[in-house]
Amino acid sequence: MRESEEKYRSLFEKMLNGFACCRIIVDEDNRPIDWIYLNVNDAFEKITGLKKETVIGKKVTEAIPGLKKDSPELFDIYGRVALTGEEARFEIYLDTLKIWFSVMAFCPQKGYFVAVFDDITENKRAEEEKKNLQEQLFHAQKMESIGRLAGGIAHDFNNILTGIMGYAELLKMQFPDTTSSVGQAADVILGGAERAANLSKQLLGFARSGKYNPVPLKINKIIRDTVKVSEKIFEKNIKVKYEFDENIKTIEADRHQLDQIFTNLIINAKDAMPNGGELILRTENLYFDKVFIKSKPDIVPVYYIKVTVADDGFGMSKEVCEHVFEPFFTTKEEGKGTGLGLATVYGIVKNHGGYIDVSSEPCKGTIFTLYFPVSEKKVIEIKKDITLIKGSATILVIDDEEIVINLAKKMLRNLGYKVLIADGGGNGLRYLKKKRT
Repeated sequence: MRESEEKYRSLFEKMLNGFACCRIIVDEDNRPIDWIYLNVNDAFEKITGLKKETVIGKKVTEAIPGLKKDSPELFDIYGRVALTGEEARFEIYLDTLKIWFSVMAFCPQKGYFVAVFDDITENKRAEEEKKNLQEQLFHAQKMESIGRLAGGIAHDFNNILTGIMGYAELLKMQFPDTTSSVGQAADVILGGAERAANLSKQLLGFARSGKYNPVPLKINKIIRDTVKVSEKIFEKNIKVKYEFDENIKTIEADRHQLDQIFTNLIINAKDAMPNGGELILRTENLYFDKVFIKSKPDIVPVYYIKVTVADDGFGMSKEVCEHVFEPFFTTKEEGKGTGLGLATVYGIVKNHGGYIDVSSEPCKGTIFTLYFPVSEKKVIEIKKDITLIKGSATILVIDDEEIVINLAKKMLRNLGYKVLIADGGGNGLRYLKKKRT
């Protein structure tokens, strides 16, 4: 008998699972209010971090203060097991110990229970990380699908607008007097078409299919220049604070698209602080190692620059943050936003091989964090010549939109060129082949 007891005692002490034998304590209404630890094994100490001598013979409310407040359901479960003999298997997170447990509890005799448990915190973290990655992948795929749809709509819309704007310009050239009815009509048409073209441009920005002219540049200067233009709309009670790394590395980007990014973010920050506040603009050099990118599936381990745009405005809920980059999603009242600003920002950042994130809480402000890959190219200032070039050469115009073809023909002929027309790429290639033979 003694040998058998020693055998089971050795098994009890060496088992990898935590083990606790306890007696339940009930109130006058037979409701479980506490329990006393009668015995625990070595694995109990290792898993929970609690020493045997501080636990055995003690009530759980003494051994683990705060447990009853944080996890009252545990008392109900163990009480049911001890009083009814019903076995229980469950998983639970004890905030008091910061540990996830997998527990099997049974009743050796009425009023008592045994809990056999294991630490599954790492498994839970892995599951949560996998879930987050799946959600990010789903979000990226959804945004990509929306982007393709937006790009297709914007492309067709642009073809129509090209004709409208072009003919409005021709009208203005023929009727330069803006006081005449025709001149005024041309101005109204052109103004409306330009506003529509701006919406189309934002859609193309989100779809990552607009015009893109990347050059090496320093982002600190871009941000300062954008603020100079945008701060005209600021109230005097908004303070702009720069926290720039003066040794910031070069990136390769389209200057006009970066202007658009920071203009949108600055305007959003201004709208979020109607009673004033502080806008922080921060830049820093950064390296993404393989550990960091596990949580960001679309980032590769290279050098980046990090740009932070933070305000202390009224903030956003978690639900709003999840949709904030989707086109036409807006929390602004009707007439004060198209819902394309942040969608455009998202598309442009992605188009530059970058990444954007947002964190916010109601009444605690909003932080947009942008990452752009570093370039080894040198910054070169180039002045562009925008003089119209006239000539007498022959130009072949190829397009499948009649309104665009007719507009191009009129404009080129006004500049002195001879114009040939082909309605579509196939006809254009056949014409060229015929000319060569």
